[in-house]
Amino acid sequence: MKKFLSILVVMALVFSTMALAVSATNSPTGKITYVSEKDPVIVDKDGNEKADVDTTGTLIELTHHEEDKEYVPEAHEYKEVFGEKYEDFKFYGSFDIRLTEHGKKEVGDGKLHGVEITINVPGLTAANNPTVFYYDMAHDTYVIIKDIVVNGSEITFEAMPLTNTDDTAKAASIDALAVSLLNATLAATNEFVASDTDIGHYGVIYTGSVTSPSTGVPTAAFVVILVVALAGAAFAGKKVFAK
Repeated sequence: MKKFLSILVVMALVFSTMALAVSATNSPTGKITYVSEKDPVIVDKDGNEKADVDTTGTLIELTHHEEDKEYVPEAHEYKEVFGEKYEDFKFYGSFDIRLTEHGKKEVGDGKLHGVEITINVPGLTAANNPTVFYYDMAHDTYVIIKDIVVNGSEITFEAMPLTNTDDTAKAASIDALAVSLLNATLAATNEFVASDTDIGHYGVIYTGSVTSPSTGVPTAAFVVILVVALAGAAFAGKKVFAK
């Protein structure tokens, strides 16, 4: 019995250590990385679709932000910015999307839209309800990206349009009255039209159970095992010391 007690105590110590380590993923952070792209559509300045898009090279590139960007809202603002559904969500990370040199060559003076991109977000799965948002600088508007597909820790979604010209400064200087009128119209029709820009600002928020990026095992699993091990150790100890 004493040997059995020793084993249980060791198990309790081991799993308590593991539980503490994995609990750190309750607020996971990881480097958001580009995985792939498909189904790009390029239109010229007149809106005509380009028929011969060269997809042998990557059209877009992703930059993960090591620090929070100024366009990322605070957690207490989620309900107001994204809607009541997202009130208890947490922030994972933010990233930008731009055209690569190959992408600029292909797009020319037109626009890239409809491209489906896949990103990797370590430590998050469908159980976390990962959600991608887009920040439109010109309209000072946040948009939840609809119809995302989550496969393991990979998220696939349709990126907002990108142009080949540096429209960021122009977009930011749009007349305030025009912006407010446009936003009012968009709100009334429940529609959104992204402004033309050379850069896309995105972020990922999440909720639900969290898994370890290295093990993929939910934190709760380690906690349950720890409780069982401790209960077994306590019961065995009571039996031993009662003699």
